[in-house]
Amino acid sequence: MKNATKLIIAAVLAAAAVACLIADAALHARERSMSGWTAADAVVLGVTIDRRTGPGGEAGYAPVVDYRFLAGGVEYQGQRLGLDREWSASLDEVKRWVQPALEGAQLMPGQSGGMFGAVYSVLPVDKRITVYYDPADPGRNIADRRDPRAVDLFRWLGALLLLAGLAGTAWGVAPLLAGSARRPRATWVGDVTRRDEPAMPQDRFALTIQLALDMAFEATVRFAKGGPDPLATLRERFPSLGPVELDDIVSKAKVLESVSYGTAARVKSGMVQQEDALAELAASYPGFSEQTYRSALAWGLQQCK
Repeated sequence: MKNATKLIIAAVLAAAAVACLIADAALHARERSMSGWTAADAVVLGVTIDRRTGPGGEAGYAPVVDYRFLAGGVEYQGQRLGLDREWSASLDEVKRWVQPALEGAQLMPGQSGGMFGAVYSVLPVDKRITVYYDPADPGRNIADRRDPRAVDLFRWLGALLLLAGLAGTAWGVAPLLAGSARRPRATWVGDVTRRDEPAMPQDRFALTIQLALDMAFEATVRFAKGGPDPLATLRERFPSLGPVELDDIVSKAKVLESVSYGTAARVKSGMVQQEDALAELAASYPGFSEQTYRSALAWGLQQCK
């Protein structure tokens, strides 16, 4: 899968996570607005289920729980059962809402004539319940300030999606960072720039030449030890290079191999530091990799023993 696709997936997951967290915050907003309300004991005077039209004009049912309570020595009455419990198309659902306020009493069929007739009612109930009211305005009160929709599902789902989005981002970015880390880093030896490993040139032919130079030096050293002819080795390994190019490459490798003795002797005598010697080789005989210059100096030191 391409990195761009991974990042798009991560962005979609992150957006879904934000949407879930916003929904969670909205659902809990009404609960938080009532968190400072005062609790009071109330007496349930009666419970009624009425027929009422819903927000979209559809037929349904509404619970009415009449209760009375004292706030600051003043008696107040209320009818609000709970958040998001003011209307439902399901009669059974409304019955479940009012059940805690019945104290074992049974709902009795009421007058059902007309759209707004009482379907069920209980009078009186005389059950004690806890209600909550606004200290600044006790007329604003409610029997249950919890929002049944305000569950933590959106919060947990949002958190999981956010983690998935972060993991997806890491999944998409990691290859890019790894590719950046593999790029050769330039360092300095005297006034000559060298690299930890050969940089990938824009011209593939230039890379081929550098690889051929490195291999030619290795083949030249092996030839000095009784190995095969370097030219034959390179001709087999680089069939795309012409005879003139191969001759030039082998000639440069032999020159580097021969001058390595003198350079190594200067290092061994203390006339020049090893890193300075490497810089001189790189400046005088360009085209090889840093590793090949180091191999040439090591070969020269070995011959000086």
